[in-house]
Amino acid sequence: LTFSGRIGGTGLLNLTVGSTTQGGAAKFTDANAQVADNITIIGGDHADEDSAVTFKDAITATAIVLDDNLGTATINIDAANGTQNIAGTINGVSDYDGTVNVSDSGSGESDMITFQGIIGASKDLGALNVGTTALGGDVTLDLATSIQTVTVQGGDGATENAGLVATGAVTYEALNIKGGTHADGDALVTLNGAGTQALGAATLNSDDGDATLEV
Repeated sequence: LTFSGRIGGTGLLNLTVGSTTQGGAAKFTDANAQVADNITIIGGDHADEDSAVTFKDAITATAIVLDDNLGTATINIDAANGTQNIAGTINGVSDYDGTVNVSDSGSGESDMITFQGIIGASKDLGALNVGTTALGGDVTLDLATSIQTVTVQGGDGATENAGLVATGAVTYEALNIKGGTHADGDALVTLNGAGTQALGAATLNSDDGDATLEV
């Protein structure tokens, strides 16, 4: 289901995609922030009942919650409309629930997506993926983040580099940095925030593009 108009322009209390029994899918393409106090993505009760929502602009929320069940809960953020801010905390219902994917399907260099809230404050997020094997993506994490697996993947084109800058404390069980299949499809992670930088494991795989970790 695609929403081409603005949602929550005057304020929306709850935006929920999926339920504990059924998956759901929604795409928001309007070039304005989607505004809701609470955004909840819920996977259903069967492996085929995945739920996913795609945002092509900013998000203004108080709390964003992802609930994996037998079906998964995923948020896709596409920077096609330019640089955006994602406001609100992001948590799983249980530790390691939920996936957030960030990429830029537009032309040229990837536009920055800035997460302004704490990620994984109450329950760790399952996965944050920045970029794909085809598309670049750029992320700044302003505050503390606690995530099971973070993957930064360079793309297959001259401008499809991927980057993550964490300016707060981080706790990642696994950090994967992967260069893309183009010489300029680099993947770069910079951890320069105050506080603890805790990595369970870090894996760097260069292809034609470089994979770099800066601390």
